[in-house]
Amino acid sequence: MRHFIQQAISTFLLLLIMATGAAAATVAKGDVILVVGSTGGTGKLIVRDLLAQNYTVKAMVRDLDRGREALGDNVPLVKADLTDKPSLAAAFEGVGVVINTAGAGLKSKGKATPEWIDYKGTVHLVDLAKENNIKKFVLISSMGVTQEDHFLNRIANDVLKWKFKGEEALRASGVTYSIIRPGGLTNKPGPEQVVQFYQGDQLKGGPIRREDVSRVVLAALQSSSADNKSYEIMAVVGERVEDFEPRFKALKAD
Repeated sequence: MRHFIQQAISTFLLLLIMATGAAAATVAKGDVILVVGSTGGTGKLIVRDLLAQNYTVKAMVRDLDRGREALGDNVPLVKADLTDKPSLAAAFEGVGVVINTAGAGLKSKGKATPEWIDYKGTVHLVDLAKENNIKKFVLISSMGVTQEDHFLNRIANDVLKWKFKGEEALRASGVTYSIIRPGGLTNKPGPEQVVQFYQGDQLKGGPIRREDVSRVVLAALQSSSADNKSYEIMAVVGERVEDFEPRFKALKAD
């Protein structure tokens, strides 16, 4: 009887793991975190905040001189191109976690378009994440990715459609992930704000400071409750909240 119960428990746990996707992962301070898009507005803040909390960071850049100018002399840099998969191999050496903040500009051309940056580039990263047994992959996407009639698709080369395809590649990969969809990014100072979490991609937009996005990213690194979930974030005036764990727990897994 005892053997039967133990076997039943083992079977239940196996089914639970299969149903919830990739296993939860804990990010340690010593795990090397590769930040892609590290010289962008959000990427720079994430690098700053990671270092402030004593994480081990590797910032991926296309140009070492420009990267040094943007990030300073104390940030380890690695040269690689998101659109050139072979160049990414060196960037992944020793890496345990990936944070992808890269995104195409509104009027991009050639290999700087959303198709290449937001989709194919993400696929390249996901492929290497699988090959290198990455613990966790945090993807900064965008609110509105499932809204095909969104105005950003009309003015920016279907950017949201390509972002969604990048999301789908990550969700299907088996890599533990957290997909964060911020509203309109801003650096504007102002009163204290509280971050609001949503799912279902029903909102057309809503502002959020890049510094708040960075706070959510760092919290997601340490929360298994944020694993294998996609969610939108925006902010409203209110008392600043430091603990996002209750909000992560309330989110539904993909």
